[in-house]
Amino acid sequence: MAVRNIRHNCSERGCYLNEVIPDWSLYNDIWPGRIRPADIDGIVEINGHFLMLEWKRPTGYLSQAWCILVDHLPPQFSVLVLWGDIWPDQTVEYIRFITAEEDTKKIEATQEDAALYMKRWVESVS
Repeated sequence: MAVRNIRHNCSERGCYLNEVIPDWSLYNDIWPGRIRPADIDGIVEINGHFLMLEWKRPTGYLSQAWCILVDHLPPQFSVLVLWGDIWPDQTVEYIRFITAEEDTKKIEATQEDAALYMKRWVESVS
């Protein structure tokens, strides 16, 4: 089994959600309406190009802010959205790969398909 990339040990340092994730609700009165900060689940940079990674549950959806973001991506940014279950075994059911020139929309996929899109991105920016 591979070592997880996240550098947090819950048994030593407490719950990740409580101990590491900032509580942005402290600033809720700054944003108009129901606007709230969103997170990016992962980001990789190679040679000035960025791949943003977003994980959604199988029934999850991209927020309006994400949709606006992907509609205005600069050429050096790409996004790979994966839909699937993390527990008990990480599985992928769908992906969407988005660049300034390409958008696969949401397509059925597997973990291997997601890896192929990542490898293709690495090759294109290396």
